[in-house]
Amino acid sequence: MKPTQAAIARALDLSQAAVSKLKAQGMPVESIEGAHAWRLRNLDPARIKWSRPVTDPAAALRRVHDLAQLAAAALKLGRFEAIEPQLRMALRAVPKLSRGCIVIDLDEPSPVDTSNAPAGYVIPLAVWEALLQPLLAVLDDERRKCIEAGEPDPHRRLTDEEAEEMAHFWMGVAAGEQVAMPG
Repeated sequence: MKPTQAAIARALDLSQAAVSKLKAQGMPVESIEGAHAWRLRNLDPARIKWSRPVTDPAAALRRVHDLAQLAAAALKLGRFEAIEPQLRMALRAVPKLSRGCIVIDLDEPSPVDTSNAPAGYVIPLAVWEALLQPLLAVLDDERRKCIEAGEPDPHRRLTDEEAEEMAHFWMGVAAGEQVAMPG
């Protein structure tokens, strides 16, 4: 279903007048992803508007979801860096108690039970990995060193408490916050 110009304006954090102006310049309005991809290809990243702070948790979660879908399109275009700061800012705006509502779309069956998570607040796996890439590279290198040294693989099933602690840690990393390693 084709989004309204108002929906595109909300997703891109623009006014409806700005959407109309960009449409006249050639921006497609058949999809939010298409509109965002056009902006990434045709606008100077320094001129792309940064989002306003969001105080309503539900609005903050919707903003993360919308930006995550746009980030997936940006990844395909090789322009993730153009939206990454906005997505991290949106993640930081989600109150810590509401962050558990964000679900990672794993493209495969998940070992994590997401049946109680509200539908709609989804970050695609590729976007999640892009947000975490710098730390994941370090951890992969450390894991490789442990295995080469003959130490047991540190992967094991976590307790519910450990899993909750790790979820807060990784969400903080994705948001670009300074977080202490759990443990």
